[in-house]
Amino acid sequence: MNLRKKIFLFTAALVSVVFVTALALVQWQVQSATVADNRQHLLATAAAVREHEQDVVRNRQERGKLLARAPRLAEALERRDPAELALLARSLRQWLPGTQLLALAAADGRILAANGFPGRLDDAGLATAEPLRSALAGGSGHGMWVVGGQLCDVVAAPVESPANGRRVGAVLVGLNVGTTALRHLRSLIQNDILLVSADGRVLASSLPAAL
Repeated sequence: MNLRKKIFLFTAALVSVVFVTALALVQWQVQSATVADNRQHLLATAAAVREHEQDVVRNRQERGKLLARAPRLAEALERRDPAELALLARSLRQWLPGTQLLALAAADGRILAANGFPGRLDDAGLATAEPLRSALAGGSGHGMWVVGGQLCDVVAAPVESPANGRRVGAVLVGLNVGTTALRHLRSLIQNDILLVSADGRVLASSLPAAL
């Protein structure tokens, strides 16, 4: 093989190596840019979700404070009559449109009546968890509860006796964070949402059921 052919073959091989290297570099840059763009988009989506959630929570906290001042509520909590409290919880939930979940708690945190929740609220740890912990201390609380396998977004407000200002319990107002709520949120942020519990269970999703 003469020198000219050797130079030609060497040049062709070098060009091939440079081309492949350049192609790999371009692909890596594109992938890096895509990852960076996706990360920025995810952060922006998370910020939008957080802002929407804060607005919703503030609105429901105002509802909770309004309900806490409802006539007869403090007296009913002091009497602790189960039938009276069950009727009151149902009527208060109906009285305030858009209220999906409502519960009444005693001053010790025990749930005395509940309406709309997908399961029982008899866990002894609820009194030390948000939102009850803050409400029983005199503030407005917000927290997420898993009840009956469903995620419930709940706020709470303290109930005080109009006679002496003594704290006699708390009222809880909430909503089920299910498929309908997530699909509504998806329409606002243009992204699908999947809520997963700490043990890996899917609690709610905006994705089609077939997926």
